[in-house]
Amino acid sequence: MTESENNRIKELTDRFFEGETTVEEERELYVLYLKEDIPEEMEEHREMFRDFSAIIMTEEEKSLCPYTVHPVQVTLQTNTHRPTTVKGKTRNRVLWPFISGAAAVLIATIGISLSLNRQEEVRLAKLYGGSYMIVNGTKINKLTRIHTDIEQVLSEADEMKNMLSTKTVIQKAEQDVLDGIDDEAERERIRKLME
Repeated sequence: MTESENNRIKELTDRFFEGETTVEEERELYVLYLKEDIPEEMEEHREMFRDFSAIIMTEEEKSLCPYTVHPVQVTLQTNTHRPTTVKGKTRNRVLWPFISGAAAVLIATIGISLSLNRQEEVRLAKLYGGSYMIVNGTKINKLTRIHTDIEQVLSEADEMKNMLSTKTVIQKAEQDVLDGIDDEAERERIRKLME
């Protein structure tokens, strides 16, 4: 490879990775990488550019480039059980809608899940903000983990409140009955019966 070709392959490779090459420059790059004697520092990119050339360059363009035979071409020529044409582009065109659809569903599912979790956290913060539990000496203030325990404690507290208010009503009614009895001995006898 001449010095100018060495410089050209380096320049085009750099521009390729920056996304600044034209289609014509990319085809030139593929042809340069098909040569046997490329600069040593460009050797790491050879296989990739040869693969690109196998996909993008037409058979006519490859035949005009007498430098080397692409490894894929050798494989295709020696493999008699499979067709010799590469249909990667067609397969990609068929698979792309399915892949992009699956990706969209996955992203939507993750987004909805995160949104629902966030809404649940906001709802719990409104109800139980500042609440925490101490379990085995560890303070837990993540409301999504402790809200069921908080709700259970609140339910038990409501039951106790209802029970106490019922007892209070009964005790008040008993006292009203006792207060309505004028005879002291009779009042004491009824009080013993109520115990």
